[in-house]
Amino acid sequence: MKKIFLLILVLFSGAISAQTFKFGPKVGGVISDFAIHNGGAFNPGFKAGLFFEYGKGKWAGETGITMMFSNSVFDNLVTIPLDIKYYLYRGLFVKAGGSYGISAAVEIMDDVIVSPSKLQVFNLGAGVGYKLSERISLDLFYERSVWCNFFSTDNSVLGISLSWNILKVK
Repeated sequence: MKKIFLLILVLFSGAISAQTFKFGPKVGGVISDFAIHNGGAFNPGFKAGLFFEYGKGKWAGETGITMMFSNSVFDNLVTIPLDIKYYLYRGLFVKAGGSYGISAAVEIMDDVIVSPSKLQVFNLGAGVGYKLSERISLDLFYERSVWCNFFSTDNSVLGISLSWNILKVK
């Protein structure tokens, strides 16, 4: 892991002066079918967290940490997203990437305690967004589970989020 981190650091160290770093809170609403007790019905919920964006020109990488809350206990996930953004025209951008999440709750199923570390999920997703101002962005995204260690991977999330850039360093 250290070797991979050092390799990434070396690859990007030459252009650090031309990079832009942004940081701030991100909140939004979601609709998810990632539940086991609802018979496949969609659950409304919300997402809240922090984002970090690092980029140059039209390209940027975005990561952070996010909590997703919904009606189902298993929809309460802590996720770490990793997205690549491309700014198309003015404030319009597209993004794609993945996220890794673990359950943020404990539930009893069939008299067995299921701990948070038992449920792990990896999602792939894509979205589109728009910079409303220099500090505020709005994006619409869709995520689909490609791996889940506890349940079927037939799970998806559709959401909208608002980002507020409170720190920008060039």
